[in-house]
Amino acid sequence: MLLLLVLAITLASEAGSYYYLQITRLNRQPSPPTPNGKGTGRNNTNTDGKITGTNSSKIVVNVLINYGNGTNIWYNETNIVAGTTFYNLTLAITHGNVESVYYPLYNSHYITGINGVYNNNDRIRCSVCWILWNYCKGDNAWASSLLGADLIKLENGDTYAWYIQDITRSPWQSPEPGAKTMALCS
Repeated sequence: MLLLLVLAITLASEAGSYYYLQITRLNRQPSPPTPNGKGTGRNNTNTDGKITGTNSSKIVVNVLINYGNGTNIWYNETNIVAGTTFYNLTLAITHGNVESVYYPLYNSHYITGINGVYNNNDRIRCSVCWILWNYCKGDNAWASSLLGADLIKLENGDTYAWYIQDITRSPWQSPEPGAKTMALCS
């Protein structure tokens, strides 16, 4: 039963629209610390190309990709158009280096690989999988997302993370080493 719940949450965390962004330019510069003030952000990303709009419709978000091997890449102060989905932002910051399976019934993508790092086993029935996390500002903690990446319309100041982790271990570890986790944001 727990495995089915984990699979349902995992599938839900990969949901979304079905189109692919081509990025013409990705500008990286040093950026401020991570959301809880620990560590340093490594990248400042301006996603131009297909994510375009007027200055008044631009927002700033933060993204962490934790590869589960000690490599954590932050894309802090990433400028995007308001209403961009997290799935499309993931495609943008990875230059399209995302592998996924689309499930029309759920209007969702199930992420099986990011930047050449893949779920284990057959990538669908995995025990080490990419999990989507959102940062709960008011709680100063991380929670695994109940929404899929394509269903998340980003808002100014949002922080999300992808973390490939062993989902058979409980409790799940935060995508940011040492940070607090919680079941749901309050």
